[in-house]
Amino acid sequence: ARASGAGAGCGHVPASTPWLLSLTFVQLADANQGAATTPLNALCAATGSGQAQAPPQLQALPPDVLVSARVFNGDTAYGGGNHSVAAALRALVHGQRAVVERLVGARGKQAQMPRSDLDVACGC
Repeated sequence: ARASGAGAGCGHVPASTPWLLSLTFVQLADANQGAATTPLNALCAATGSGQAQAPPQLQALPPDVLVSARVFNGDTAYGGGNHSVAAALRALVHGQRAVVERLVGARGKQAQMPRSDLDVACGC
């Protein structure tokens, strides 16, 4: 059946349907476990999957996995308040400035690098 009309398309979605989410949002939702998780949980409920919370595979991503994916994406701001994220970022990029600058440059985000969380983690 085809969806029609305003607001249509929020019917049942199979559990195997891939999710397209911002890694930054997933990381913030995981770190805060409060207000930031509300939109993610609402999205899960709206899929009609019967779940009111994000799937366990999204809830269980360790900080080093999210940080690694975000560095590969060229992200430069990591919200300095989360100590586990900051530690994972430093462990991944400390002393690797040339490689990090190439990744950031390949994503067209060079202008965001100076004085960013990523810049500091590389170890000036």
